[in-house]
Amino acid sequence: MSSISSATVPKGFKITDTNDQSRSYTVEESIGEGRFAIVYKALSSSGEYVAIKLNIPDKRDSNLKAEKEARTLQFLVDVPHTPQFLCTFKTKVDSKELIAIVTRLIPCKDTFGAFLDPDSTSKFTCEKTFLLAGQILESLEVLHRDKQCAHRDVKTENLFLNEETSEAFLIDFGSIRELQNMPADEPIGTHRFKPPELVFTLSYKKRFDASVDLWALGASLFALYTKSSLIEITHDKSFWKSDYLEQLVQNFGMPNKEFIESLGAIESAFFNPIKVDGVVTGYSLRNPPNQYSPEFRWIEHFNKLKLYANKHYPGLPLWKARIFIAAKHKKETPEQAEKIIRLIESMLNYELRQSYLSIPNYEERVKITAVGCLKTLAAETSKPKVIIHTGESKDN
Repeated sequence: MSSISSATVPKGFKITDTNDQSRSYTVEESIGEGRFAIVYKALSSSGEYVAIKLNIPDKRDSNLKAEKEARTLQFLVDVPHTPQFLCTFKTKVDSKELIAIVTRLIPCKDTFGAFLDPDSTSKFTCEKTFLLAGQILESLEVLHRDKQCAHRDVKTENLFLNEETSEAFLIDFGSIRELQNMPADEPIGTHRFKPPELVFTLSYKKRFDASVDLWALGASLFALYTKSSLIEITHDKSFWKSDYLEQLVQNFGMPNKEFIESLGAIESAFFNPIKVDGVVTGYSLRNPPNQYSPEFRWIEHFNKLKLYANKHYPGLPLWKARIFIAAKHKKETPEQAEKIIRLIESMLNYELRQSYLSIPNYEERVKITAVGCLKTLAAETSKPKVIIHTGESKDN
């Protein structure tokens, strides 16, 4: 067999516990791959299908990272809508000792693969938006309040929605940190799902809080519903913050004092109007992408979106207009689009995200936060079916 560092474990390979030979899993197929590990669908010796993650041995400290993740999953065993942790053990592949982590198999693709893949025919509707949001908000509530941790990498690839059972899942807790130990200068998360205060702060002494997960969830819901990122990064590492700033301005408008304050503790010097204007007007002049590249196609698509939005939704912030445009393409109503906007806005707005963390009383908190917004919207309509924070399934 070829090394796991260069190829996945083949179908039929048995992953066996080094200390208990009776515990073995037969690989069916590879179902996911990250920087440090590969995930397989496997059949246990008892006849149950599971997901089993093996770390990539040639990666630095991969065993230590895997052991840490296993401890994390054990710690999070009572967090709802997360993969059920089953066991962990040491195994050998190509004479190399690896860490195997076994969890319940999630019987569906991640939301990126299910709804954003170019070949996908599934539509992410208003109903699915609320189904996914309700359950993931419940996961985050327990994670933030009870476990005092932040996920820090919420994104479409880490969200699952089973269309047959309406179950949603949040996965990949490799970036999780305790809230009291979350420095701003640690490179975590995915750029296009990071909140502005995490991107633009110049004070590396500042520690951020769990509200970064709410922005990321809102940005994920936006991406799924519109089939395009709220913030798209089209240039290389040296330019990504300029990309982010340009997209932020295009979607939300030119920053002003109120806008900056709504984002939180951002150094105002970064948002000097002259600097912002220079970034935006010079955007197309910086390393223009090849006309056949995905980056060029994105910019071309985005410019068409702006023209259409300015014509049909004048005066409306571009990010909201993009949701109305998506609703029209899905043949959903403007009222449904408005509800999605209200829900996503409750996650993107800095003050509302802070309220989610600062108000201890649940009844008071639900009046103004994302959880409360979801509950209010569920009460206003008979559709879509919404699973609210309490975990109850209701058709109001």
